[in-house]
Amino acid sequence: MTMILRVLLLVSLMVLVALVVRLLLGLCARLWAALFPQQAQRRQEERQRRGEERRQQEEARRVFEEARQRTEEDPSRPQAPSEKGEGYYGRVLGLKGALTRDDVKRRYRELVTQYHPDRVNDLGPKLRAVAEQEMKAINEAYDYFKKKYDIT
Repeated sequence: MTMILRVLLLVSLMVLVALVVRLLLGLCARLWAALFPQQAQRRQEERQRRGEERRQQEEARRVFEEARQRTEEDPSRPQAPSEKGEGYYGRVLGLKGALTRDDVKRRYRELVTQYHPDRVNDLGPKLRAVAEQEMKAINEAYDYFKKKYDIT
């Protein structure tokens, strides 16, 4: 008789342990389900951020390559300081036609955000060199227009 009671007690204990384990697993599953969407959202946001950074770097590389080609292949671009004038500096800033102070300032700020050394620091040395060369030309053009239009 005691043997039967022991077996029943052991079976009851095993059933109780199984129920507790099942309850804990259910709680864990609910907690995981509550946490998982946040993790998935964070992963998705991280992927989007990395993709956006990659697109920006590719765009920067494309712009730098175009600038490098423009610098190397444009024979009409005057090189001597005496030949540089409003047309030349306007082309450096990407401006055409009649220029205003606001146009010069706006375009200068746009170009500085593209070619600034802090912006291109993580790119390769060739792209940094192109960006440095472009920044020198941009600053030279802006200095010219600052003097000409008395921009402060």
